[in-house]
Amino acid sequence: MKKTKQFLAILFIAIGFASCSMDTESNNTEMVNEAGSLLSPSLSETSITTGFLNLTVYEEVIVNGKYAYNSKPLTNANVYYNDLSPYGGPGTEYMTNENGQSLLSLPVGENTIMISKMTSSHSYFVSSVYTVYIEANKTTTLSIEVSPYEVKVEADYDVGYGNALYITGYGRLGWWTTAYKMTYVNGKWVWSGYLPKGIEFKVIKYKWIDGNNIATSSTGVQWEKGSNHTIEFLGPYSNNYIKPVF
Repeated sequence: MKKTKQFLAILFIAIGFASCSMDTESNNTEMVNEAGSLLSPSLSETSITTGFLNLTVYEEVIVNGKYAYNSKPLTNANVYYNDLSPYGGPGTEYMTNENGQSLLSLPVGENTIMISKMTSSHSYFVSSVYTVYIEANKTTTLSIEVSPYEVKVEADYDVGYGNALYITGYGRLGWWTTAYKMTYVNGKWVWSGYLPKGIEFKVIKYKWIDGNNIATSSTGVQWEKGSNHTIEFLGPYSNNYIKPVF
């Protein structure tokens, strides 16, 4: 009888441990299931609503009169997207690294990108707006080239009444087929914009128009004589001074 009681006591303890173990496993399983049910929508939502942009930014470089594409990364530049603006408001968390690259997480659909950089203590470059389409949970690649330095060209020439000077040249200066009207300031004709050092240009004489540009093939266009000029000085307060002859 005594042995029977001891056996029953041991059996009761064993059943109790087994029950506790089953409850623990059941609770653990339930917690995992609950965690899974909470996390899954979030992960699913992320994969559906966001993607990535692998952006590389290069500085425009002229070598022997031609663009040397993808040759000089633009480092430490701020990358703004969508509602973020370099002109004020919240800053951006994205910058280009030593290779000119930045990896952005963006919402699916059409996004806008702008690049900005301090080029001196008193000069701040802001790029044009670029548009890129992002697909869900995929990486889109974008490579752009910018000229972050402002330049000024000043032409000393009396064009006479009813005429103006226009600037044309390689690359951003119209590929020699389009010329841009210069501004008359204190007896000189001035043009300012963003160009790489070494780019070639010339000025042409033509009648005054209300618009901003003309075709260099227009009847009555007079090209200045001599060799092409090149941009030598960079910065908003620098001056590429010329005295054209027609």
